[in-house]
Amino acid sequence: MKSFSKILIALALTSVVVIVVSFSVYSYSIGPVSDNKDTQEFIVSEKETYLTLTSKLKEKNLIKSEIFYKIYVKLHDIPELQAGKYQLSESMGVKQILNILGKGSTYNPNVIKITLREGVNLNTFAAEIAPSLSYSKEELLKAWNKKSFLDEVISKYWFVTDEIKKKGIVNALEGYFYPATYELSNKDVTPEEIAYKLLDQMELVLKEYKTDIENSNFTVHEFLSLAAIIEGESPNAEERKNISGVFHNRLEKNMLLQSCVTLEYVTGVHKNSYSSSDMKIDSPYNTYLYEGVPIGPGISINESSIIATLHPNKHEYYYFQNNPCDASDKNTYYSRTYEQHLSTQASFGKC
Repeated sequence: MKSFSKILIALALTSVVVIVVSFSVYSYSIGPVSDNKDTQEFIVSEKETYLTLTSKLKEKNLIKSEIFYKIYVKLHDIPELQAGKYQLSESMGVKQILNILGKGSTYNPNVIKITLREGVNLNTFAAEIAPSLSYSKEELLKAWNKKSFLDEVISKYWFVTDEIKKKGIVNALEGYFYPATYELSNKDVTPEEIAYKLLDQMELVLKEYKTDIENSNFTVHEFLSLAAIIEGESPNAEERKNISGVFHNRLEKNMLLQSCVTLEYVTGVHKNSYSSSDMKIDSPYNTYLYEGVPIGPGISINESSIIATLHPNKHEYYYFQNNPCDASDKNTYYSRTYEQHLSTQASFGKC
């Protein structure tokens, strides 16, 4: 009897070992082929099944074992296979691959990514994205300024009004597209569809500040025009609040804003300092000639500029100056009086 008991124990232990080893082999065999996360295109046609995909998956080195892949398919309740183009990698393993194939493909090889950078005008934006699209820079700008399209935009968005049609505005929707990276389904997406995508994002950002903007002393168009100046004056979020304070102080005193950022709109050229002749160019964007905010925004506007425009830092400064002679000097110098401002400028020396 003792011998028989020993035999039973030995058989039980052997069975346990066999089960553990079998499970380990199974788990290993359905796991990732490697840790390589580089994706490759994998196409599933309409008539294929999970089992007919076996050899193709093996050929592309996406599964370790055809046998264990088939066993997994047989043992598990898997969603119906969806035809399409997929992006799969060796690091996924059988379970993840089958989950992806059962959910359906979201991979689109024709997707185009476009980016509107902060502080960039529409002319530059159109020029940068045109090579990736089926439209030229001129065709994009023409579509975005078409009267019938602008009427549709005004009727669709609370923050876009007839002010974008003011005589003298270069591009009607300047400053209304939100800077970010966007995906387009293909290169043939129309200029109007592109505009709506960027306007939708601006609405998403602005809606949080709608009440504050409406309670300000500005129309939305005026608000964005001031925010664009603040955007261009500094890339630093906290510095923008100080600069915003300067402009709000000047507006309260009916002083000219005298922002060099607006001279860049006017001349089309970025300079460390502008000449007196630049400041005399007759343009509704020129804040050295015309009181108040300019006729419209001149560049794309980031959320931190929106916040800075709404919530300027309170102080008694009416002037600010960066060091035009030393690019390594990142400080902004503030002055209460024009005399102090001139003294600060003189301290930089001649460039």
